[in-house]
Amino acid sequence: IAGVEPVRDVLFVATSGHEIGLPGVETFLKARPGLERGAHGGVHFGANVGAVPDASPRYSASGRDLERSAGEALREAGLGTASLSPTMVGAESTLITYRGARCVAMVGGDYELFHREADRWPSTIDVETIARCANAFTNVAATLASSDD
Repeated sequence: IAGVEPVRDVLFVATSGHEIGLPGVETFLKARPGLERGAHGGVHFGANVGAVPDASPRYSASGRDLERSAGEALREAGLGTASLSPTMVGAESTLITYRGARCVAMVGGDYELFHREADRWPSTIDVETIARCANAFTNVAATLASSDD
């Protein structure tokens, strides 16, 4: 992101607890009143991206411009099999979108080992897919950070 010389502040946050009521993102937002509505956009890189056997990511966006940007970035990263969800994916992105944010989000496919002890690298993780997804969404974030509109 630093390489694109952003025209606005860029915040990175890693939250926890999506499975127990979103305390991580709630605490972050409580300390920054109005961030959801005031931010130019949000990018959510969610759970299960690169989970085996279904490493195909799903993505969603709160608007057509973000939907196109994410779709193009995923195709360029060799992830043309990523599917566009008709509803927002990821609990955190659903929350901030509900509160007025523009957001694009990505999560992995359905995954039977989600939040189970057997969900461990290297047998259940496709590192190549994770890297491709991360690169694609870094490109989306860089576009958001450097665009004047």
